[in-house]
Amino acid sequence: MTPIKEVVRKIRIAIHDEDCINYDDRDILNVINAGYRVIRRTIAEIQPELIMDTTAGILQAGEDTITLRHIPMKIIELTAGDKIISSTTNFASKNIRSNFDKVFGNATHIYSQYDTKIFDERQLEETTFHHIRHRTAEGKPRCFYRVGLKELKIYPKPKKETAYTLRMIDDIEELKLYDSLPLMKEFEDFLIEYASMRLALSNEYDIQMEQQILANIHAQISQILMPPPAGTVVKGYW
Repeated sequence: MTPIKEVVRKIRIAIHDEDCINYDDRDILNVINAGYRVIRRTIAEIQPELIMDTTAGILQAGEDTITLRHIPMKIIELTAGDKIISSTTNFASKNIRSNFDKVFGNATHIYSQYDTKIFDERQLEETTFHHIRHRTAEGKPRCFYRVGLKELKIYPKPKKETAYTLRMIDDIEELKLYDSLPLMKEFEDFLIEYASMRLALSNEYDIQMEQQILANIHAQISQILMPPPAGTVVKGYW
């Protein structure tokens, strides 16, 4: 990944401001962050798997709230299920009889046992709070809805231990000068193009030119990321 300072240097070359006369680094960084948001939104629209994060966990019986570490920009998919496909018993350390480690000062749990379970998970439908009528209902989860910025509720409330897997796109984190650009090289060119044109138009702002730049970048990213159509098999009449 390219350091942000290197991206700033390339933008200065493009706008002929290598002596830092017209813009300081903070001005350019603000435009970089604006362009980074544009590119992320385009990726999230066309092929969100590229910037997707996955979180998995288990809800105990009676629990229906999933608390997130980060604010999600977009929920791609939430799957859940309480049917156990397989269960494996594992041990975190040696048996006592074959463990020759010293006892004093040893933080290792002796002969700790845990189970690894694999659940059959199904996709849940996304809904909103006011569509949930019987909010105390219990059973197999069928849908989910958002509560606040960092919480999800699944409905109905699980009666048994239920595993879930959440696929989402986290909210953007503003880039700093000492960061690296979290984009592939191909998209770096789009960002530099956007920032150069945006800074060049800052003194004589033209909203139509701005829209044209965004449309061009969106079209180029679409050409790169747009997956081919799914194949179909057509059966004959005879």
